[in-house]
Amino acid sequence: MNESAYERFKSTFESAHGQQHYSPFSKLLTGQIDYSAISQCLDIWKSKADKADPLLNKVHDWLTSEVDPERIESESKIPDDYLQGLRKLDCLRARIPEQYGGLGMSQCRYSQLLEKLGSRSEVLALVVSVQQLGVAQGLLSLQKLEQQPEQHQKGEALRNKYLDQLATNAIGAFCLTTPETGSDPSRLQTIARASPDGSHFELSGDWSIGGKLFTTLGTIADLYIMLAVVAFPDEDITNLDPRKRITAFIVERKYPGISVKPLSFCGWHGLPNAAIKLDKVRIPKENRVGEVGDGLKIAFMNLGSGRINISAISLGMMKHLARVARWWGVKRVQGGKPIGKHELNTEQLVSMNAHVYATEAFLQFVSALADQPDMDIRLEAAMLKLFSSHALVDLVDETLQLRGGRGYESYVSQASRGDTAIAVERLFAVPG
Repeated sequence: MNESAYERFKSTFESAHGQQHYSPFSKLLTGQIDYSAISQCLDIWKSKADKADPLLNKVHDWLTSEVDPERIESESKIPDDYLQGLRKLDCLRARIPEQYGGLGMSQCRYSQLLEKLGSRSEVLALVVSVQQLGVAQGLLSLQKLEQQPEQHQKGEALRNKYLDQLATNAIGAFCLTTPETGSDPSRLQTIARASPDGSHFELSGDWSIGGKLFTTLGTIADLYIMLAVVAFPDEDITNLDPRKRITAFIVERKYPGISVKPLSFCGWHGLPNAAIKLDKVRIPKENRVGEVGDGLKIAFMNLGSGRINISAISLGMMKHLARVARWWGVKRVQGGKPIGKHELNTEQLVSMNAHVYATEAFLQFVSALADQPDMDIRLEAAMLKLFSSHALVDLVDETLQLRGGRGYESYVSQASRGDTAIAVERLFAVPG
């Protein structure tokens, strides 16, 4: 019996995670949740995160005194001094292990950091998240696939070279999506043609097929990790099974043949996102990450961490919105009393804060679960992202309604007439 495309995709996804401990939510549908495991994780969170953190205090002071999120929005770019601030505060090397020049921060503390950043600037929070999930996480995930000493030696050479750059002065980005495949990476058509002498690969892909699309940090990145289908000399690409040849490569921005086109979206105008064209970009063989065919495994290994990060950023945004809603519920008076005391608005405020509480508890559990070695977090991380993203959308909508006309009115317009300007409309472009 021929294996279907879905079965091949699923087998690759499963093999990427290897042998891991069971998930506390694995028997959710049968009502057999392991509550003791959840309780243990919350204790772990408390031991790691429930204390004064000098770094978070410094980040808080910097955000409140130096960062204006509306400046990012109005200029449609991240000011250089903001990126320098993140670097100076060590945010851009927070999760890189100490042996490679980073802070070696746990997921628990990292979630707190992203929450803090997200409460002030969702764009800066995404910069910090993607910096870890791009080149850095790809190189670190590779360690699980290094079965032979020679493989480990090659992987260490890449880690020592590029993690040091990320920890000191470089920005990294992950390039997966292509125009023709969207969210189905097993069908991508970026081509990495091996040279006859085996010394290098040539990556090719244009704006319509095979190029990279929706690359977060693409316009400011110095390093990319890209997935491409390897084709050896004289092979007919149309006869290849892409899934078996999808391979990861470290690509430096300075390599000739790379064209970067900034993209613009309906919100978050300062988000540095790009489409990337590859015109026979020459990549040294040493920059191949893992073996030929390991690309999808490396990509799948990062899904759980990325989902936790998005949830942490969402929580920061939700807490900001809840503060705005509570403040406005007291300040705004209609019908002789604060609007927060009108029954429907009271219910609205209670529901909003309940969602914040639930999201925070869920995030603490999954973050602590992710800090345990060889733990399968796929189900929990996916549920967390789904719940937190929906909760954030609801909170943005509820806050806009509570603010009335001021919720729909832009920040600039509010400020122009001397009102207390609060951006709500900008936050509708929530992370997904």
